[in-house]
Amino acid sequence: MSSYEKTTMIDPEDQSKVKEEEKEEEKRCSCIYRGGFILLLVLALICLYYLSIYYIANMPHTEDLEARFIRHTHNKRLTCENVHERLPEFYGCCDVVDENGQRFKTSVRRTLKRDEEGSNCPSYHSILLKAQTYYTEYEDYFQSIYGNPRGNNCVKADVTFPFIQCPSTQDIITIYGLYFPSPYEDYYFILILVVVIACLFFNSDSRKR
Repeated sequence: MSSYEKTTMIDPEDQSKVKEEEKEEEKRCSCIYRGGFILLLVLALICLYYLSIYYIANMPHTEDLEARFIRHTHNKRLTCENVHERLPEFYGCCDVVDENGQRFKTSVRRTLKRDEEGSNCPSYHSILLKAQTYYTEYEDYFQSIYGNPRGNNCVKADVTFPFIQCPSTQDIITIYGLYFPSPYEDYYFILILVVVIACLFFNSDSRKR
């Protein structure tokens, strides 16, 4: 046996130690990936949990639920114009008149008129108060749209909003019809989507290893 062959030969014991170290490294990596997968999955479940709490806490009143339910129980789209034709017990959407005398109709998703006068409909002032609470809760977000008042809050029909420029009546009626949704809903959805994709990626990657 030449001196070169002696120097290049690997001791069987050393070779087995190398294999054992490689296996241990694979196990360690596998544990890390599994731990990451579980952590991301738990994070996604926590996000879904708090989102469900938010939606339950902001459930509309019974009458609003009724309007929402009947909208989805028909194949043909229910509109303010065909409500009375298809549902005789209702007389269409509620009318709201703002401080400038402009008339707006609330969404068909909201409370429907139970008589021709709309005696069960919300007043414009009550809608403004709900909008005030909503905009105040998310004022940091909406100040980028309506401006930071710096002590000079705008006033709309005797209701104060934390902005330089008050939201238009159309904006307020629109968010009222949508049950005052969180402006961060899209971000929550994107976050959950990213977490789920990351979970799937880590899970598939750990299997390959």
